Amino acid sequence: MKRKFIICLIAAFSFVSTDFAISQCNPNELLDNCPANIPNGFTFVKSYELNAINSSTKRIEKSYVFSKDMTYSLAMCKGDPNVIVKIFDSSRKEVATNFYENKFLPTFGFRCGATGIYYMAFSFDQSAKDCAAAVLAFKK
Repeated sequence: MKRKFIICLIAAFSFVSTDFAISQCNPNELLDNCPANIPNGFTFVKSYELNAINSSTKRIEKSYVFSKDMTYSLAMCKGDPNVIVKIFDSSRKEVATNFYENKFLPTFGFRCGATGIYYMAFSFDQSAKDCAAAVLAFKK
């Protein structure tokens, strides 16, 4: 009887630990090779860890102050390509997106028309893994 209990306990622990490992997100691991995704001539600005595993909305928003007449590039790192990224200006008008003609672009950019706070909204598609990373870069 005691032996059956121990076997059941080990089996239950194995199931729980396997489930826990599957649901973890390690965006730092994704960022390791991400600078290679920055286009030539651009300078790294900031990286973003995107973990929506326990998020009910599957949407993560980040902000950054962009400067007028600078060209910005946002590159998704390895991970899941099915993340829609939209950049909005301070009045919440969309100025750029990585979803073009029903395709996800791994890198996209835009020329900033006015200095101010811009918002980057990362929305995970239903088929997405809910774990990703991105890097922001600029050039004059």
